[in-house]
Amino acid sequence: MAAATVAAPSEATTSSPQKAKDQKLQLVVQQPVVDSSQALASATQLYGNYLNFTTLTAEENKVVSENVESMLARLDEMGTVIDSISAEHDKMRKEILPLLQSRAAHLKRIFATIDKYQELVDIMKQSTTDMEERVAATQEATSTISVSKIFSLFSKKSDEPDPRLNKAVNIVNTTEWFESARKDLKSSSSQ
Repeated sequence: MAAATVAAPSEATTSSPQKAKDQKLQLVVQQPVVDSSQALASATQLYGNYLNFTTLTAEENKVVSENVESMLARLDEMGTVIDSISAEHDKMRKEILPLLQSRAAHLKRIFATIDKYQELVDIMKQSTTDMEERVAATQEATSTISVSKIFSLFSKKSDEPDPRLNKAVNIVNTTEWFESARKDLKSSSSQ
């Protein structure tokens, strides 16, 4: 069997900045860390070197600082907006929601009243229709000379009165109806 060998990257293939970073990382790994603040400082220094922040010019450093400050200001503004939205939401939940619930209960009572009035309208409509039929039957019975009346005089059949004339007319007592509607509405609203 042939042994497989892995060749280490030659210095010609490794770029010099990459090599320097690798060497620094090896130094950090090899050094024992005793103090956490010293470790943090060392890690920040190495990370800064890795990102090349230490090699920035003063002008570039100023631009980066301004960008960071601008981002922090926007973050503060976002926090303020979120706080105001939260306050408005709490206000709505505490003040407006109970008001809407009371208005919804009031609307239920109004709709119940409208339904009661619709019943009255239907009763009045039926009563009006009945009355119009009776008026039409009465007009037919009392009309002046008609051909059928002349022939009925010669026939032996007796005239039967129109059954529509004998039908009782339903006249609605609105005073009683309104009193009963008020009682019904009060009892339904108290439930």
